[in-house]
Amino acid sequence: MREFWYQWWPGVGLGLALLLLAGLAGGWGVESPVERVLWASWIALLLHQAEEYLWPGRFPGVLNRVFFRSGRPDRYPLNRRSAFWVNVGIGWSSYGLAAVLGEQALWLGVATLTVSASNAFFHLLVLNRRGRTLYHPGVATSLFLFLPLAVVFVGIPGREGGATMVDYLLGVPLGLVLNFAGIVGLLRLLADAETPWVFPAWQAGRKPR
Repeated sequence: MREFWYQWWPGVGLGLALLLLAGLAGGWGVESPVERVLWASWIALLLHQAEEYLWPGRFPGVLNRVFFRSGRPDRYPLNRRSAFWVNVGIGWSSYGLAAVLGEQALWLGVATLTVSASNAFFHLLVLNRRGRTLYHPGVATSLFLFLPLAVVFVGIPGREGGATMVDYLLGVPLGLVLNFAGIVGLLRLLADAETPWVFPAWQAGRKPR
């Protein structure tokens, strides 16, 4: 079972995204504008992960080689085990919970959208600049999904169920903690240069010369 999830979680996520998209488009009872954004945000995360790990799917190698300057981009520091726990353990759980709770816990929605905005900043500016590129897997969904959804969420007024100042005061710091402790910290905790959980060549990309 562990081998299945470490290998196939991106495909499961893509299937889940399509089901959620169909349900959201079919009007399954989510009427609040802010809750629609939160469900769309979870879908955006799943599609973002599909871009990174399925098609084109070269993100693990790009992150390890370009950002971490790793000589073993197929396994270090990001490997298949850490990718699962970061993306599913942290990502699916927090975004899914934010969507399910909706207006009952908008601070969590703020936190997940803070993660999305930070992720977009990392892809569009940090990683592109370091790699001297305009595109790598993750850029498209960052530009066309993460950023627009964050802008729409912030623009929803309080009378329509939008987030309050208290939600932002709680949610933004939590989003930063999720980014730096839950994602970066977990990635480093599970880093292992001798790990058996190695990415296949098509995900790892070419090795540095």
